[in-house]
Amino acid sequence: PILSVPGDGDVVDRFLKDTNAGLSLAEPEMIARWLHNRIQEKKEGKKPPYMPDEMSLTKYTRRNQCKILSQHLSKITQNKP
Repeated sequence: PILSVPGDGDVVDRFLKDTNAGLSLAEPEMIARWLHNRIQEKKEGKKPPYMPDEMSLTKYTRRNQCKILSQHLSKITQNKP
């Protein structure tokens, strides 16, 4: 899992939420508790609570992001001489 510090509501936070790849935290106590829990779970052989959703991850691939950029550029330039 990915831990983003501090969480500030930006695109990284949205990426982590959309893909279930991790989370963002800002408070030191919450960060320490989260890390402690992950260490304990690993020692106990448990799976991490955040497992990326492969379908959601494809939205963020370089290929897909280039496709989106290309579509936006085509849209804003299609009526230009």
